[in-house]
This record gives sequence, structure tokens and C-alpha cells, in this order.
Amino acid sequence: MSTKHDRAGSHHCRRMAAVFSDYLDRDLREAACRKVDEHLKRCPDCRLYLDTLSRTITLYRGLGGVRVPKNVESRLFATIRLAAAKKKQTKRTIR
Repeated sequence: MSTKHDRAGSHHCRRMAAVFSDYLDRDLREAACRKVDEHLKRCPDCRLYLDTLSRTITLYRGLGGVRVPKNVESRLFATIRLAAAKKKQTKRTIR
């Protein structure tokens, strides 16, 4: 789906996508939620991305307790820490 908004706002879309997990978990401030809501009204690609993320979370939660190999677990947590640091930085720019 390519629209004028998507091409012009791709950086903005990445900034929005960085907070989608917090948005779904309702861990964003009200003002930030309003910004995400407004963006989603104009951006079908981000709506699709958010819907896919939401469905993925629902499917994952339905798996129950799955054992992850230790080496995969350590790489996963390193990736999560990196993403959290980036998200923290991005959240500051949205506010």
C-alpha cells in the first residue's frame, strides 16, 4: 500500500511503530496515544502493521509455556534490551 502519506511519512511511521507495543499494552501517556490514534487514521500501512502485531501477540500468548534454548534466550534478551533502549529514545521524540 503506497500512498503519498507513506512515502512522505516513512520516518514518522517508523517512530510510531516503535511505540505500538506500549500502545497495545496501554502503557503510553494520553497525549502520545492521541498522536498514535491520529496517525493510524491516516496511515493504512501502520493500521495493518498494528493489526499484525496484535494478532501475533494473541497467537504467542496462546502457545503457553514453550522452552527456548539458552543460546536463543540470551540473543533474544540482548535484542530486547537494544529495542527497549531505542524505543525509550524514540518515545522522547514523540512527546
